[in-house]
Amino acid sequence: MTEIDQKQLGNTLWGIADQLRGAMNADDFRDYMLSFLFLRYLSDNYEIAAAKELGPDYPRLEAGDRRTSLALWYAQNPEDIDAFETSQDPATGKKKQLDSVLDFACGSGSLLLNVRHRMGADPAKAPQFDAVVANPPFSYRWEPNSALSEDMRFKNYGLAPKSAADFAFLLHGFHYLKPEGVMAIILLHGVLFRGGAEERIRTKLLKDGNIDTVIGLPANLFFSTGIPVCILVLKKCKKPDDVLFINAAEHFEKGKRQYRLRPEDIDKIIETYQFRRVEERYARRVPMTEIADNDYNLNISRYISTATPEEEIDLQKIHADLASLSRAIDTSKEKHNVFLRELGLEILP
Repeated sequence: MTEIDQKQLGNTLWGIADQLRGAMNADDFRDYMLSFLFLRYLSDNYEIAAAKELGPDYPRLEAGDRRTSLALWYAQNPEDIDAFETSQDPATGKKKQLDSVLDFACGSGSLLLNVRHRMGADPAKAPQFDAVVANPPFSYRWEPNSALSEDMRFKNYGLAPKSAADFAFLLHGFHYLKPEGVMAIILLHGVLFRGGAEERIRTKLLKDGNIDTVIGLPANLFFSTGIPVCILVLKKCKKPDDVLFINAAEHFEKGKRQYRLRPEDIDKIIETYQFRRVEERYARRVPMTEIADNDYNLNISRYISTATPEEEIDLQKIHADLASLSRAIDTSKEKHNVFLRELGLEILP
């Protein structure tokens, strides 16, 4: 359907809605219709899920039959209804391997305090998650107190500096990660190389084998900042033998105001991460000994060359081109001098 067709359909539907609502307030009518649309959405998706669950037992209706397939199945299989509805209930139905995900930076406002209150007074007794994901505020200023130094989340690492709570966010999420879980957090590149307290935290995470992958992303992806960001992938069960570096900073599409990662850019990052592939100027597995030699600095440019390769110069070809140009100049000069002589003018030397 073209954009013009979509607009025409929208105008037609809106006109029908106007006729139906009559004198009813448009906002009230919208709420009324949205409820019906939501119920229709639930109904359609329930039918799709039911067809997938029942497989060949899902009734196939003949043309003209005004009943629904699921209603017919209910009528024909009363003894199986309880088991079927149990399978469709999210609380009791089939479960995927990933049972729990924590996104602790999802609209929590005063993040560290609010999340801590929600988890309870003792973080040691808080739940753990299969996956932890976060896009916290970049280089957020915070005011850690003396009590936080004994907090279970930070005790073994130390506190992040007041000027940047990046590692406080990271350690907070990492604390709630299951031993076999995976954490991914978006941060500014400063966490990869800044010194002081951040260097101590980064060093311990590396020595413990917790930093699995460093992914460099393009600049200008976010409204809040135009500078490049990175994704740190952390695990608790990783062997401390190497770290995968992915330099995806040059793989993007320019938008009007921001850059965008194309589907193929995202797929390449995911496949490189999943299979820990190595590719020149894009991905490299760096042994921990090399990282230690660099004082646990994770700056991507230290391990993956981001410089544009210089074009090889063919001196013989350039010499031949210059000789050809010189001959062409001499030929043109001779022709020009012929014209000058005919005009009685001084020729070129």
